[in-house]
Amino acid sequence: MFAELENHPEFRRNTLTYAVGLAIGAALAIERGKDLTDAESLRVLDTVHGFLTTGSDITRRTPEERTALYDTCLLITGLMAVFEADAQANGHAETRQAARQVATAVLTLFGFAAQAAR
Repeated sequence: MFAELENHPEFRRNTLTYAVGLAIGAALAIERGKDLTDAESLRVLDTVHGFLTTGSDITRRTPEERTALYDTCLLITGLMAVFEADAQANGHAETRQAARQVATAVLTLFGFAAQAAR
């Protein structure tokens, strides 16, 4: 998962904004059943960057804590992606439900509870 994402030319490796933005973007896409547009993806990244730099205590976290958040976001995104891919490829309702549950948890965690409840 890490190698695939971090080697993608558009992904900024070791950048927390990208890791959190990726998790939120994937969760939003799973929730609504379609990928985000480029403009929507940029809005998510801008919002995440603003939150991480001005609206959170992330700047007071240790490098190890920030790395743990980065790693966790990539792992959660991978989990959602695998569940969603299985559901789409094989029609498995169970993995579709699992993808939606993880997506809802991610959105709720990052303050998108209203959207996650829809």
